[in-house]
Amino acid sequence: MFPCTGMVHIQNLHLWSEFMKAPETVKKFHLLKTGDTVVVAFSGGADSSALLHWLCKERDVHKLTVYAAHIHHGLRGKEADRDEAFVRRCCEKWKVSLFVLHVDVRVEAARTGESEETCGRRLRYAFLEQKAGELHAKIATAHTLSDSIETVLFHLTRGTGLAGLRGIPASRGKIIRPLIETTRAEVEEYCARNTLSFVTDSTNFSHTYARNRIRLDVIPVLRGINPSLERTFSRNMRLFASDEAFLREETERLLKRAYIKRNRPWEQSGFSVSILRGSSLQGRALTLAAARATGFTPEATHVEAMKSLLEKGSGQISLHGKWLAEVEGNRLYFYIPPISLEIQNFSAPFVPGKTKIGPIFLQTSVVEMENINKMKTFSTHYFKNILDCDKINGKVVVRTRKPGDYYHPACHGVGKSLKKLFNEAAIPLTLRAYVPVIVDDLGIIWVGGFGPDMRCAQSASTQKAYFCKTVWNDGEDKGVK
Repeated sequence: MFPCTGMVHIQNLHLWSEFMKAPETVKKFHLLKTGDTVVVAFSGGADSSALLHWLCKERDVHKLTVYAAHIHHGLRGKEADRDEAFVRRCCEKWKVSLFVLHVDVRVEAARTGESEETCGRRLRYAFLEQKAGELHAKIATAHTLSDSIETVLFHLTRGTGLAGLRGIPASRGKIIRPLIETTRAEVEEYCARNTLSFVTDSTNFSHTYARNRIRLDVIPVLRGINPSLERTFSRNMRLFASDEAFLREETERLLKRAYIKRNRPWEQSGFSVSILRGSSLQGRALTLAAARATGFTPEATHVEAMKSLLEKGSGQISLHGKWLAEVEGNRLYFYIPPISLEIQNFSAPFVPGKTKIGPIFLQTSVVEMENINKMKTFSTHYFKNILDCDKINGKVVVRTRKPGDYYHPACHGVGKSLKKLFNEAAIPLTLRAYVPVIVDDLGIIWVGGFGPDMRCAQSASTQKAYFCKTVWNDGEDKGVK
């Protein structure tokens, strides 16, 4: 926060109090404090010129260190060169250190497949973040209330929930927006009263861009219906933001209650289907859970598909990229299918020691008769871990499962296919490809998590055995459960 004496100074800035809301916005949202370093995104337009001008007036009073950053996008030829020259003159006049980045947005967009607008924004913020990181600074952008209203209308047109009706926030991370409660008209009035010149981007008047059409065509019509359009939208956006914050907190509580942690090596952490299915916040919870797991906000069609999965109680859908959402048992989880030809065709000689199969290690050691009984005292899963050496026939290998695999687990007493065993144990598809399977010339003799086949199980006559266990690659010995 600025010191208390800052209020006197703000009141003396009658031009600001009359025509712009920046001092009040800074105080309300705690955007700046004495001694801060700020990098201003300076295009040379009216908004950023007014913002940089004010910060320069404030820097001595509040010991601010002010820098400017300008990006030449390589899209507007001589006009862009003119803007850069103007920015350089302003910074020299106001004694502001300036950083300039030259990029060819058209070439970069063609390379990445982005739109030029999206690409330019990405490069612009990457440059600002880089400089702010080097200087341990905040980033000040000149977004106004008018920009925020245009954003809300754009979101409404494209489709949105409450989150899209909040407008542009006053801050996000290290980014601050002191003009976010000030209209574009108020900014221009401030420039006129302070005899500030500025440049105008000719593309702002092009109807090619959707946001321009909203600003040039839609806003004037709405203002004709409601002359107090900006203040009405400002009030509504505050209400939407408050409601969204409450619903976000409730969604966080729901996800926390629904969370299921991984208790066994083959399990995935996930969320309880039964808890999510009965909640009115289901859509929000699915959106938030998927975004956190994958790093991408799911589209509305994905959210509806996940709802259908919860209702069905099983199945999977594709999300962004290679990510899948799957429901199995009472668990919803997100993953990238890990199965590769290398894993599908994995096969290695069975020898004492450690064998790695993806995220799972199979550890085996030879145990003599005198130590077999001792195993019972320290292995809680003793029976599943022991494989009688003398009952093994011929060549022994470790491999991954194959279609049609079938064996008689000693702990079950009846023969079953691995597919059925895995389904009954709710082992996720994402990990089934990694479960170690030990076979000899007669067939399967041991399966990770299920123990030995009946014909190779330990008995009273066992003289020598293999002790087998699976270890998850996070270093935690899970044993075999």
